[in-house]
Amino acid sequence: MPSPPPIALLTDFGQNDWFVGVMKAVIAGIAPEAPIIDITHGITPGDISSAAFVLAAAREYFPAETVFCCVVDPGVGTDRRILCVEDGRYVYVAPDNGLLSMVMGDNPIRATQGQSGSDRLRVHSAEERKFWLPAPGRTFHGRDIFAPIAAHLSNGHRPSEFGPAITDPKITPAVMNSISADQSTITG
Repeated sequence: MPSPPPIALLTDFGQNDWFVGVMKAVIAGIAPEAPIIDITHGITPGDISSAAFVLAAAREYFPAETVFCCVVDPGVGTDRRILCVEDGRYVYVAPDNGLLSMVMGDNPIRATQGQSGSDRLRVHSAEERKFWLPAPGRTFHGRDIFAPIAAHLSNGHRPSEFGPAITDPKITPAVMNSISADQSTITG
């Protein structure tokens, strides 16, 4: 039996308290064989643009099928959606707040559930509560929703199982245009 794909964590939680450890504990309880890789937990709180840049810069170095669990979520506790996105190589779990803008870019979005193909993004709203921890709170969706979803994805569930396909995720041009790079300079 092949080992499950890794789960890569990117948050703005910092390392000075228990939040990251509890997210990892939730993941380990659901997907004990999944390797967990910390991209960073040092994003400035609420800095969606920086998180988008770090994710876009780091992802190419991860093995295929990595599940990226990204929690920079100033809208926690609101009715914002949670996304599960497949791009043909990776799977992402993130709030629908523009964090995935640089990953999604100008890629066309496939709205049809269940179809394969790596030429288009497949974006789902993660509404299926059976994949969440029971009775999620309003302030720690990283623990209660994002971590369990990432663990279930690593265990082999497909994004289409988590909720309906959508075609209107939040793409923030300001995020995509706020940072640019060439061979010698990064600006933004």
